[in-house]
Amino acid sequence: MPDLQSALALRIPRSQTALLQLLQLLVVHGSRWWCGGEVVPGKAAAFAAKLAARYPVLRTDRGRAYDRKKGLAAVHFVFYPMPSGKLAWWLLSTEGLGGLADPSSPDAHIARHAMAADGHLTYADYLLHYATKRERRTLTDDKTGKPVTFDKNTSTWTWRMSDRAYNEVKAMLEQAAGEFQYGSEEEGSLSGVRGILACQRKRPLFAGVRNQVVELHRYAADVWGRVRPVWRAQHGQAVEREGTAAGTLRPVGEVMTTQLPKMRRLPVYGPSPTTLATLVTRPDKLL
Repeated sequence: MPDLQSALALRIPRSQTALLQLLQLLVVHGSRWWCGGEVVPGKAAAFAAKLAARYPVLRTDRGRAYDRKKGLAAVHFVFYPMPSGKLAWWLLSTEGLGGLADPSSPDAHIARHAMAADGHLTYADYLLHYATKRERRTLTDDKTGKPVTFDKNTSTWTWRMSDRAYNEVKAMLEQAAGEFQYGSEEEGSLSGVRGILACQRKRPLFAGVRNQVVELHRYAADVWGRVRPVWRAQHGQAVEREGTAAGTLRPVGEVMTTQLPKMRRLPVYGPSPTTLATLVTRPDKLL
């Protein structure tokens, strides 16, 4: 049976983006049954030891691969500190004996499937879902030897902003535009429509989030475009100084090509990983 010290050695993702990437990869590779919640730091140690005694969450990758060949579930246990001071946690499992999909599991009654409409993994503003997207591909034609480019529908797991978070940003843009707050996107002075948009570009740019950020820029162009003539009439000096550029937002095409880099694989853990033992005493370690 795992001891308390072994459970406290669980590693913590180095950042929110690394956390989301880890959860995404676990689901992609079959750990689609899950349960989760929040725990206060003072109870996290005992809670981790309790679940480590129930499930093989301390197994190495090689050990999990061996378990799956034997028909046993691979199980992962993930913690991450929240701004509230609590620790968010997720228990994720593949199919197999001893996992969350096993009816005899102590927690089978609360387990959810990540592909179910009511089973999406969530954290903060984000929701993990299975989406279809179009990818541009280029192949060499066997007959002509020339490259042929085409679009193909592919399905993948990706994070997106929750409906609540997405609609809140739209409401903020509407309010800022209604109050003629053009604002600034300069670091340290973010404000108005431009500041709101600059904040969206700083989100973890998984494919689903990236598409939504682009749509928010399009939405902003629409709502700001309605009031821009009034803003220009109120800011004669800016118009005199900048001409037709006064009061403009970044073009959506520019945003897509220069402001939203594609996500790349990040190291999930730092060189000297923070462990659960650290978060039990310093839950603000990564915040």
